Amino acid sequence: MMSTGHYHLQFFEQHTSLASTAAREWVTAVEELSEDRKFHVALSGGRIAVPFLQEAAALFAESPVLLNRLNVFWADERCVEPLHKDSNYAMFKEHFADPLSFPESQIHRFRW
Repeated sequence: MMSTGHYHLQFFEQHTSLASTAAREWVTAVEELSEDRKFHVALSGGRIAVPFLQEAAALFAESPVLLNRLNVFWADERCVEPLHKDSNYAMFKEHFADPLSFPESQIHRFRW
């Protein structure tokens, strides 16, 4: 017999509500780490990416010391130049990294 674990299923009327909830849960997960631990996250694009990144940036701006714990990777990326309008990295840079002055050394993007 295989255990399936415990799941909490949530429904959202709008994608912006999902993005906001996900951003809050991300920040909470980072807050709960001890100060010497790193939080590795793999991001992707999609329709909630921009509102998610904007909400996360606003929340991390309230506690910028938490940014020191982050290492950002990509779950997927398009085969375009890093700052191309279709690049997930470019979206992250515009809506999260640049507004927060997030260090490039903690961003692990695909290299072409």
